Amino acid sequence: MAVQLSGACLMVLMLGWPLTVLSLVPIAALGAWLGHIGWAQAIDHLAWNGVVAATLALALGTATRRWLPRHPFVFILGRGFITTAVAMMAAGAMSAGCTRSPRAPSSAACCSATG
Repeated sequence: MAVQLSGACLMVLMLGWPLTVLSLVPIAALGAWLGHIGWAQAIDHLAWNGVVAATLALALGTATRRWLPRHPFVFILGRGFITTAVAMMAAGAMSAGCTRSPRAPSSAACCSATG
């Protein structure tokens, strides 16, 4: 059960980063139980789609408030939509770059087959 557009970015706006991270733990546990996925995959979803996305949303939101004009439209469009999209895209890219597919061959197997 994947969290496609993580609610973590919205929760950072509503609750702040500390309460968001604390509330994501029971959400991930409930999602693992209801989605019938393993705990390792649930922790992976919690880390990448939850904590990393929330942290990136907080950092990008802080940059948005600091360097863009103070206007409600800028806040709604920038912090609400663009920051969320960029944070989720970056978290997904980091997840894809840092985790390996279970079916992917290891680099040692590739090197030994060619050399």
